[in-house]
Amino acid sequence: MRAYNVPARVIVLDPISVIKLLAGITLLLLLASIAGSIIFYATPFTYLHSISLFFFFDYELNVPTYFSALLLLLASLILTVITFLEKKQASAAVKYWAVLAAGFLFMSFDELLSFHERLVKPMSRLLRAGNHGILHFSWVIPGIFIVAALACFFARFLIRLHSKTRLTFVLAAVTYISGCIGLELLGGKYIELYGVRSLIYIVCATAEELLEMAGVIVFIWGLVVYAA
Repeated sequence: MRAYNVPARVIVLDPISVIKLLAGITLLLLLASIAGSIIFYATPFTYLHSISLFFFFDYELNVPTYFSALLLLLASLILTVITFLEKKQASAAVKYWAVLAAGFLFMSFDELLSFHERLVKPMSRLLRAGNHGILHFSWVIPGIFIVAALACFFARFLIRLHSKTRLTFVLAAVTYISGCIGLELLGGKYIELYGVRSLIYIVCATAEELLEMAGVIVFIWGLVVYAA
């Protein structure tokens, strides 16, 4: 019986192609959100308003929300693969990769189900009645403490990474946190001053979601390069 050598198939992920694809989709969603905002706030055509909300960044359970959740899920899947590879090599950093994989999976579900929004009411009660300014979205208070705790936890892990990977991860984290917490604080101030329909709040809300997407894409870039 003759034996045949069948060449193994290797799947190669080109980091540049991956990032171009994700960035291209993000740009299209941004343009659609801007167009949707104009339709919703500047036109009287109510039948178009419901369509525009499908692409509006500052809205839940629409196309940008699902795309953001998929980005976070993709990051979690890549992190899971890296975790198994690190475990196979008996790496001391395996616990950090596992925590990241679980964390991004939770963030993906949170993007869809908005678990963090449930912190608003109890935190608002602690702040008492009245205008809270930058703390209008009061979930950012525990959010800041969580970010600080995670920074301490991952400090040693980051130091041990290759300099380029470390720089990419830090850039991704700063970009993402600037959106989800930084602009959330700023948006809270302007929503109390001018209302949810004000142009300045819409700009803040759109920039917030854009920075979150950009941060995850940069992180995915770093992960794909690392895994390669």
